[in-house]
Amino acid sequence: MRRPALLPALLLAAAPATAAVSIDAQTRNVAFSSLRTHQELFCTSPQSCSLISQTLTPDSGSQAASSFAPFIAHLTSSVFPNAVDVSQSSWIAPAHLSARANHAATGAASLGTGGPGILIQDYTTHQTSSLFRVDFHVDEATSYRLTGTIAASGAGFIGDTSVHVELRRATGEVLHRIALQDDDNCLDPSCTVLGPLSLDESGSLPAGSYVLEAELQGQTGVLITSQVQVANSHTGSFDVDLRLGVQVPLLPAAPAALLPAGCIAWVAARRLRRTREDA
Repeated sequence: MRRPALLPALLLAAAPATAAVSIDAQTRNVAFSSLRTHQELFCTSPQSCSLISQTLTPDSGSQAASSFAPFIAHLTSSVFPNAVDVSQSSWIAPAHLSARANHAATGAASLGTGGPGILIQDYTTHQTSSLFRVDFHVDEATSYRLTGTIAASGAGFIGDTSVHVELRRATGEVLHRIALQDDDNCLDPSCTVLGPLSLDESGSLPAGSYVLEAELQGQTGVLITSQVQVANSHTGSFDVDLRLGVQVPLLPAAPAALLPAGCIAWVAARRLRRTREDA
């Protein structure tokens, strides 16, 4: 009876394997907050005004992911049509984390008169936000590739905007980060355009806990004087993709000269026994 062939460990071709990745927590949400202010002022001079009346008209919306399922969110304002648009699409899987977000908001400002000494101010501002955060853990050294792009525009000195993409350890140590922030002190129109800024990083993550985060925030502003009425708009976006996984390469067949001595002896003995049986 022939014995089953026993191959040494060196000759075993390992199948591709994925390191154990676990998702510990997630926070994904989008939101906006809008406010229209209509007020009448009595002014004895441009620098000396008192408030007669004020009417505030708010609107807001928010949506958050309650599980690890794909999150598709899109918010607009019913009170201020075409003035606010906030969206996020994101997916979470142990080996693949991905998210895209886009914001657009347009403010408004006007100044009128209502009679001798009466000024009427009317302005609308908007705040927008989008957050994508995933806490995960790898049980062993794991290869990764992180790509991302961020951009923003339109904030300037009367608005605010910020956006970032970051991969960090759970302890807070930042591994990769790109970020954009408007300059409130810059009056040049070029300051209102931020990015785009991209990253493309790869390597190996040691076993441990990590956080992937992307966040976008924006706020429109207004400037109203007797000569100038200005309201700005802003846009922003982030796109982030993290792929995790380690492949164990197939080992090439080893030549006989590199086989362990025990393996060579076993093969030789098996051939000798087969020759005797044939005889």
